Amino acid sequence: MNKSIFSINSLSKYSHLFQIVGVIGLIASLIFVGLELRQSQIIALADMQQRRIQATLDQINVNTASGLEYRRWDESSKYAAMNQLMTGMLQAEQDFYKYSFGLESEDWWAEREKMWRGGRYNICELKEVLEVSHSPSIIKDIFLEGLSNGCIPVLEFYGKKNR
Repeated sequence: MNKSIFSINSLSKYSHLFQIVGVIGLIASLIFVGLELRQSQIIALADMQQRRIQATLDQINVNTASGLEYRRWDESSKYAAMNQLMTGMLQAEQDFYKYSFGLESEDWWAEREKMWRGGRYNICELKEVLEVSHSPSIIKDIFLEGLSNGCIPVLEFYGKKNR
């Protein structure tokens, strides 16, 4: 008789051990996938922040190339101020999508929403920017709620902000 360690009878003795090893392998795989997902989320957030910084730098470079003096806000720089306001709206839209896709928490979104509804961008020309914006209606509604009758003209707003 050929007695082998791999015979059906000898393998059935170890079936519980094989099941335990399989479960441990499955758990290890799930942990690995979870860590990979978390790493992907961190990379996505870092990429968004890098793109946001790059957009701001591009705006500064365009203003410089156009001969606009840094932080001097007068009628000749109103176009740049309107573009800066539109950049702010696009960043708010990006924040909304980060929250919507689950990349940011409820508390994080609530802070932003409170700030915007509270008039952080109480700029008279904001309505004009929102009219041409393709932002989701929730973003437009939040910013419109933050506008008051005592809004600040865009040049005055950026002039005060940068002093």
